[in-house]
Amino acid sequence: MGMTENVRILALRLLDKFDEHISAQLLLLHYNKHGDQVTSLVGDMGPMRFAGLHGAAFLGIVGIVAVLEVKEWDVNATDCTGSTALAWAARKGREEVVKSPLERDGGNPDHADIKSGRIPLPWAAENGHEGVVKILLEREDVKPRPAETEYDQTALLRVAMNGHEGVVKLLLEREEVNPDYRDN
Repeated sequence: MGMTENVRILALRLLDKFDEHISAQLLLLHYNKHGDQVTSLVGDMGPMRFAGLHGAAFLGIVGIVAVLEVKEWDVNATDCTGSTALAWAARKGREEVVKSPLERDGGNPDHADIKSGRIPLPWAAENGHEGVVKILLEREDVKPRPAETEYDQTALLRVAMNGHEGVVKLLLEREEVNPDYRDN
């Protein structure tokens, strides 16, 4: 069953100024208790710049992401952690949500987080989200970088350390991934 027009309207109303809603702060507080790296989103002034598109990507609500894209939001906009909606979707393993911004003009799969410098690929890889990694690696504009984490480690090393064998195999299929690259 598809989304009704009333649900679309309500979703747009809620998510239009999502970063100003208490629901955004509650969402992030709830997920923070499970150890996600969202503590910097929650402060005295609330989750700044955590737009509706970020929230829908964070939760993996594909139908809402499609509705929000109609509003012409910048799919490469960053929140206060420097993350794009695509980075949140990749980090959380939301395959269908990852596809949506990539299908839009201007959706940049290689857009690095402002604070960590990480692109969506290592977020998905490190967390073992094989489906998301496969979607990203199918694109020629996604270039695995030699050292792409804040610790100057390769995605391949981080994935192997976390025991994600399927993701390791996917990464090694790409010519740019050098298993002999020495981390700093």
